[in-house]
Parts: sequence; C-alpha cells; structure tokens
Amino acid sequence: MTRLKRVLILFILLFGCLSVNHAITWQDDVYNLFLKFKDLYNSGDFIGAEKSMLKVLNSNNKLPDGYSAGAYNNLGVIKMKLGLYTEALDYFDKAENNTSNEQKNLKDLGYIYNNKSRIYTFRKSYSTAIEFLEKSVR
Repeated sequence: MTRLKRVLILFILLFGCLSVNHAITWQDDVYNLFLKFKDLYNSGDFIGAEKSMLKVLNSNNKLPDGYSAGAYNNLGVIKMKLGLYTEALDYFDKAENNTSNEQKNLKDLGYIYNNKSRIYTFRKSYSTAIEFLEKSVR
C-alpha cells in the first residue's frame, strides 16, 4: 500500500470518528436542553424554558425522532400557561404535524390532543374540546 493511500485511509477513519462523536455530543446537548426546560418550567421561569426549546428547534443539526414534536408541544404548554391560546394552538399544530400516527407515537399525540382540548375548554368551545379529548384517549 502506498503511503498516500495509508494517509488517506487514516484521514477518513479519523474524520469519521470525529463526526460520530459530534453527533453524540449534540444529542447529549439536546437532552440537556430538555432537562433544563423542565427545571425552568417547574420553577416558573417560562421565558428561560421557552429559550431552551427554541435552541433545540433553531439548531442546524438533525434532531432525534420525536424531539421536534416534543419541543413544539413544550412551547405550546408555555404559551397556554401564559394565556396566549392562539400561539399555543399554533405550536400544538406544529407538534402534531411532526408526529406520525405510528403506534409508538400515539401517547405523544394523546398529550397534544389533550392540550388542545384544554385550550378549547378555556375558550368555551366545548364541542371542539370534547372532540380533541376523545381523540386523546383513542
């Protein structure tokens, strides 16, 4: 094997290892942002919690399955807590659009539909609230 081939193979292996390490580090960062969201939300710091979810969504990296839907759902919960129901519904719609109807995602869809039901209840749109509540338990 020529020296150039050896150097090229070594470069490819080294670059591949660095790329895998970067992807793992990013997934850890995303997970930590969700943990940070939980702590900030539970302490009542909704602005800080919102910023942590926006960091997740605004990254240029590909998110693991379910993370974008989870981030949108969390943003919707913040907006709902602040009484910004139209914005909350927009985020819940985005969460729903980022969640497939596969069996593994039905629980997540149930949470999204339940949150939508709560908003329609607050708005006194009871028939729509009931529709989403029924969808949430299916």
